[in-house]
Amino acid sequence: LSISKKLWDEMGAEKQAKVQAAADKAIDFSTEKHLTREKELVETFKGKGLKIYEPDVAAFRKHVQEQYLASDLAKEW
Repeated sequence: LSISKKLWDEMGAEKQAKVQAAADKAIDFSTEKHLTREKELVETFKGKGLKIYEPDVAAFRKHVQEQYLASDLAKEW
């Protein structure tokens, strides 16, 4: 969801709160549906004999952070 800053600033605080609450509710609904569907797909894949691999998120994060910090982009920032 996006909204222009101009439009957002033109809304009163009460309207901003209502829009934000609706956006938060929609995001929560969408996240719940996506996670449920993801679990269903994992079970479907397993049922068809596929192996599901869980990534080592900590190792991935560490590697990416090291690569970024050593990059020219990090030096510019």
